Amino acid sequence: MIKIGRLTVKMNFQKVILTFLGIVACYDCLAAEYGIIIDAGSSGSRARIYTWPERTELTEVIQLREVANKKSKPGLSAFVGDAQGIRNHLSQLIEACKDNVPEEKRPNTPIYLMATAGMRLLTGTDAFAIYQTVNDLLSHKSFSPFDFTKGNARTLSGEEEGAFTWISANQLNGLFGNDRTTNRTVGIMEMGGASTQMAFVPRGSLLADKFPVYVAGKYYPLYVHSYLYYGQDFASKKIKDYIYRMRTDRDATNFSNPCMLVGDQKTEMIEGTNVQFQGTGQADDCLELIQAELVFKVPDYRCYPKPCSIGQVYQPVIPADMIFHAVSAFAFTVKDMNAYSSGESTTAKVILATSREFCKMDLETALNKTGNRFVDTLCFSGLFISTLLTDGWGFGEDRKIDAAGEIADQELTWTPGAMVYEVERRDRGHFEPVTATASTQETAIILTVMLIAAGL
Repeated sequence: MIKIGRLTVKMNFQKVILTFLGIVACYDCLAAEYGIIIDAGSSGSRARIYTWPERTELTEVIQLREVANKKSKPGLSAFVGDAQGIRNHLSQLIEACKDNVPEEKRPNTPIYLMATAGMRLLTGTDAFAIYQTVNDLLSHKSFSPFDFTKGNARTLSGEEEGAFTWISANQLNGLFGNDRTTNRTVGIMEMGGASTQMAFVPRGSLLADKFPVYVAGKYYPLYVHSYLYYGQDFASKKIKDYIYRMRTDRDATNFSNPCMLVGDQKTEMIEGTNVQFQGTGQADDCLELIQAELVFKVPDYRCYPKPCSIGQVYQPVIPADMIFHAVSAFAFTVKDMNAYSSGESTTAKVILATSREFCKMDLETALNKTGNRFVDTLCFSGLFISTLLTDGWGFGEDRKIDAAGEIADQELTWTPGAMVYEVERRDRGHFEPVTATASTQETAIILTVMLIAAGL
């Protein structure tokens, strides 16, 4: 016998247990929130569907869980002037999202399309036209039943990408919320094809490049800087441009490149001319080019605010005991060359030594040894990364960097951080605690389930 107010319900022990399980299942269903991030990269767009328990206060951490993901190829930037192509491209993703988000949750499930490399390279006119089509499609409930507002589809800045990766890293590391397992933040370094990002929370005052982050009721004054054209592909192109620019024979179109392996040949269009490059694999000469064109210092009087990393770029002092996680091309380069110092950690010294040996190989030998189709990039990438760490960012040559590319067996990417950031931004300022009305509704649900279980 169970008494609820003036109502007495006859229930045996088995029915009590079943009722309790039903209440829990029903509550979990109602309390779960969903969100969608479409990562519009250069090679394709991937929709990631997340869910998390509804929070009752801002100090609670958003406990994300990825429900599913779906990729559609090619990248969104390939559909310039092709509205129907964009519709077909997004339709595949929306259908996958509908399959994984309960129907009653869809109207309140936010959806974001965030583009990176490919869309950044389009002209303003072409990018605007694509986003206009995307906005039109995602705004129509007949096409997408999810919560979409103007501004939810955009090209991320390098700073946003770095900040979102930082949030992901620290969430996986257990920093946020009342149940945090650590009070120490970690830093991240991320290298793509076009840009490189550095993000961390300094111990002292932050004078520039501040990116305010609020997570689980706490404010983090994050330093983020994105180095445009310092990604793996564009940095290599800058070296080729520099070699061509410094030529003594103004009519020459054929050059040696010490940052390429022997046997490697590349053709680049520079200033309207097809320029040929042949690799010589000379590490010392390559390092000189990197220091001249990419990782260089300026006289002290030109550095303001101080201190500076590369050129006149401000960078606060990196805390000596802070752990840094290297992702994307940083981690791929270390892995492909097996440049680990211990476990899945590495140092600038180990990367440099490994790169020097790697650069001595010809292209065919390197390909046979690694079986990696991107082997032609490793000589330059390794030398560039080691120089960036020491001469650019001020890491000691023996300082360990975590190059696993994951934390707690989960891949370290920017998309979970983007979801957390957007939900925090949505909730902050208008978040209300659970009201009496909500409590009454929950009581009504519990009572209904119990009555059903009792056979009434």
